[in-house]
Amino acid sequence: EARELVPSAAVVPVSAKTGEGLDELRAALASAAAVSEHSTLLGATRLYLDRVFTLRGIGTVVTGTLWSGSVGEGDQLRAEPAGAEVRVRSVQVHDEPVERADAGQRVALALPGIERTALRRGDALVEPGSYPLSYRVNVQLEELEPIGDHARLHVHHGTAEIPARLVRIGDRFAQLRLAEPVVSARGDRVVLRNTTTVGGGRVLDPAPPRSS
Repeated sequence: EARELVPSAAVVPVSAKTGEGLDELRAALASAAAVSEHSTLLGATRLYLDRVFTLRGIGTVVTGTLWSGSVGEGDQLRAEPAGAEVRVRSVQVHDEPVERADAGQRVALALPGIERTALRRGDALVEPGSYPLSYRVNVQLEELEPIGDHARLHVHHGTAEIPARLVRIGDRFAQLRLAEPVVSARGDRVVLRNTTTVGGGRVLDPAPPRSS
């Protein structure tokens, strides 16, 4: 199932009990990191939020994994889909303050001037003007089970889970028509679920033109 869902990724059998396959897993992870590091570091800043909370004396704090680019003290970002401009007051990586965090790191950002209730899990902090916000995404399908035209699904992307309708475009492609707007980029992966995981997809167009 893993090989069918993400055909471009290595699949490595590992035993937590005996340790078998751990060396192969480390090698596969190192290889994947070497391929992705250059492109993610050069990309515009994009952080999907998994937690939003308030700390006394600090204000609103958000956490997540930095998907691309970097983030540092004083950076001006845009919170989507709220459409709010935010300023980063401080950055922490694994509870340690840093001047700047890079793609792939777990980060916590202090954001003065915005209420906790204005943000939620699944929102994205992005470099202004760098990513489209769209209710429609065109994808290349990877099906674990047959997915019917106009099927109602839940799309998992970043840290968001969004209800959507899938409109097929031939055998291998589809448009996801989302109940809420999403920030995505070409090449992103999505997981498609109803009661179980029925497939996945790779984003081909993060903001296709509206059609009938």
